[in-house]
Amino acid sequence: MSDDETDAWTTARPPAIRRATGSDGANPGAAYERLLIVGVGASVEPLLKGKSLQLEQKLAPSLPGVYVDRHRILQVLGNLIGNAIKFTPQAGRIRLGSNLTNGQVTLSVSDTGPGIAPQHLTRIFERCWTGECGGRGLGLGIYIAKSIVEAHGGRMWVESELGAGASFSFTLPVQPISQLPTQHEALECPDL
Repeated sequence: MSDDETDAWTTARPPAIRRATGSDGANPGAAYERLLIVGVGASVEPLLKGKSLQLEQKLAPSLPGVYVDRHRILQVLGNLIGNAIKFTPQAGRIRLGSNLTNGQVTLSVSDTGPGIAPQHLTRIFERCWTGECGGRGLGLGIYIAKSIVEAHGGRMWVESELGAGASFSFTLPVQPISQLPTQHEALECPDL
């Protein structure tokens, strides 16, 4: 990314993105999902080995870059992978995936854990909601991850079936820098 593009991104970045991501705009840039996923995968390798978990990567061969706050999207991926590790039993599998659909890059983290009960699927993204997992966490990670994704113009969802694991996915729009939002087009984002 050239200095002019970085300056344009920083200037165009809505206050809601800065508020949701905790960033002043100093870290935006083109991110390639393959590098993001490979980087996160490598960083959690010791945790995977500790539970004898297999990490599979099913990545699209070629995807366009997306303009994001790389550190915050790594935070999202780290949270999703961390939860997958936490809830996947010994010798289970975690799959990282990516594809391009309708001008959006979709990233996903799937596991072979216990799954999520249907009545909990509608509440999983609520702030401070931990479900029936015996106090395993504060209920903020998924809420914050979703807020970061939405502040970047994407969306996050979960698909799950009890006994068959869970799959968390999120999209990031592919946008040329000329189409980034302006200061006057602030995104709605909950206070964190």
